[in-house]
Amino acid sequence: MKMRARNYVSNLILHLWGTVTHKLWVIIYISGFVFRLAWRALLHDWTKFSSAETQGFVKTISQLKKTTYGSAEYQELLDQLRPSLEHHYRHCRHHPEHFEDGVAGMTLLDVVEMYFDWKAACRRHADGDLRRSIGHNRKRFELSEEVARILMNTVEERS
Repeated sequence: MKMRARNYVSNLILHLWGTVTHKLWVIIYISGFVFRLAWRALLHDWTKFSSAETQGFVKTISQLKKTTYGSAEYQELLDQLRPSLEHHYRHCRHHPEHFEDGVAGMTLLDVVEMYFDWKAACRRHADGDLRRSIGHNRKRFELSEEVARILMNTVEERS
């Protein structure tokens, strides 16, 4: 009987120590991720302050705000912005266009920043709608059903 009690206490201590150690590592990893994400937020779209991008956006910004994301009119304006956008995509990892294989080449950090970029971009359009944007971008970037659902679930979570 004593042996069982001693064994139980020993195993309980191992279990608790293992759980606390595991939790500490999770805290360390999540904290590192959060720090890198905060850094990304600070530097987000920094290239838009460069002359390579400013010149194009200055010409189209007032018209872009009046269009519906994904519409023919919106697409025409993007065509006018092509040089600025190519520069932007080349330097900003949160855009699928940055990678040869699109979203599949992105990291989790890239995808999180992309999601919030899309969410913020909706505020620039009078009829902006994140769910509709995700639906449009699912086709545009050939997002898998799983990735699209994760993004939609995140909208529902009100993040």
